[in-house]
Formats: sequence, structure tokens, C-alpha cells
Amino acid sequence: MKRQFIPFLSALPSVLSGSLIMYICGTSINIYIQNIIYLILFSALAGTYISKKFVIKQSVCYLITVINILLLFSSLIFNGISGVHRWVNIGPIALNIAFIAVPILLICIYIFSNSGHLQTCYSLILSIAVILFLQPDASMLTAFFMALIPFYRSNRNKFWKYSWILLLILSGVSWIRTDTLEPVSYVEDILIIAINISWGYLFCFLFSFGVLLWPFFKRNNCKQYREISTSLGLFFLCLIVSTLFGNFPVPLIGYGISPIIGYLASVSYVEKNRT
Repeated sequence: MKRQFIPFLSALPSVLSGSLIMYICGTSINIYIQNIIYLILFSALAGTYISKKFVIKQSVCYLITVINILLLFSSLIFNGISGVHRWVNIGPIALNIAFIAVPILLICIYIFSNSGHLQTCYSLILSIAVILFLQPDASMLTAFFMALIPFYRSNRNKFWKYSWILLLILSGVSWIRTDTLEPVSYVEDILIIAINISWGYLFCFLFSFGVLLWPFFKRNNCKQYREISTSLGLFFLCLIVSTLFGNFPVPLIGYGISPIIGYLASVSYVEKNRT
């Protein structure tokens, strides 16, 4: 199988199964068709990135980092809902920006860590943790915390240890002060709705999630990039599991452009660097 098709194929079962449930429940086609359109559009971009031969240079990585940190921070400036600030409005589109920025920033942390720029890594980790705590977003903060475990295992110095402890504390507190937003049926409650229709959909979703996570955990990933691959896999796994404990978006199955973009960016990076 050509690698440039893997991002699309690994995301397709989740997007299609979620769209099917929305269709059965009478959700407007204008809602779920967006997931399908953006999957096709950004899969094409991901495939192009995988097929091109170029390496992300340090200068480019710094630029990507600054842009994504600013986007993440800007969510605190935009008008939130009931004290929750997770969205950045770009024209008519409201992006849950952490779904895009955090996985990209994890890749940047990995690049900086490998090149010895540890101070940059610590500053990034602290900045991301504080912003997610202030949004607040317990699910995303916990996923970020879990995603850093592979880095901690390979960088056992006191700074990584302190960063890990800080994230553990912030994650714990964030679950105590979770938001009071009401769930949207086709975003946060889509798994419950599907199970109420038929338990068969539960197995369909489990299969979809397995395919979704497969690119991050498959054994033939390049050993050099296994750390970031595992990190991103844990990140998305935690986002999926956290939906069982609160009103959080179900990635790719529920309606939402942002998880699709963040997921395809992550898989395309892993696939590009796979031997």
C-alpha cells in the first residue's frame, strides 16, 4: 500500500461510521458532509506532504511552533461559551484549536528534544499546559500529559521529571473543575446515541478506533521515530477514552473539522518518516 493513502484510509472508517449515525438520527447533511469533505481535502494535502522529499528544518520548526502557540493562546481571547475558551473563529469556521495545535506542537517538542534544545522543550510544555488549563480542557490536558510519557522515558533528567509532575497536578485539578457545557448530540454524545440504536455499532466503533490508532503503534515504524509515533498514539487514545468520563468531542466520529486536521497531520508525519 502506498504510504500517502494511509492517512485517508485510517481515518475513513471513523468518519463514515460517524456520518452514518448522524444520518440515521436525522442530523442535517450540512453537518456530517463537512467531515467527509474535509477528510478528502486534508488527506490530499497529507498525501502530498508524504510523497515530497524534504525535511523540516530548525528555522521552519520554530516558525511552526510560534504560529501554533499563538493560535492556541488566541483561544483565550475569543468569546467562549459558559467560561470555556477552546475555539478560534476563522471566518464562519470555529476551530477547536487544541486538536490541531497540540499534536503539531508534540512533533515540534520531539524535534527540539532530539536536537538538544531542551530549554525550548520545557518552555513549550509549560506554555501548552497553562493554556489548556485555562481554557479549561481536562481531556486535552490529560492527553498531552500521557503523550509526554515516551519523552520522559528517554530523557530521565530533573527538568523532564518536573514537567511531568506539573502536568500530572494540572491534569488532576482540571478534572475537579471540569466545564459545565451541555453535550451536543452529534459531537460529544454520538457514541451513546449509536449504542442506543444498536449495540452492533459499538463493535463498529471499536474497529474504527483500532484502524485510527494502527498507524501509530504498528511494529514496522522506524525505530528512530517510534518515540513520537507512540506519543501521538497515546495522545489520540487518551482523547478517545476520555469521552467516556465527560462531555468531550469524539475524535473523527463526532462532528468536527479540527480533530480531522490534527489527526491527518500526525499520521502524515509518522508515515513520512517510516522506513
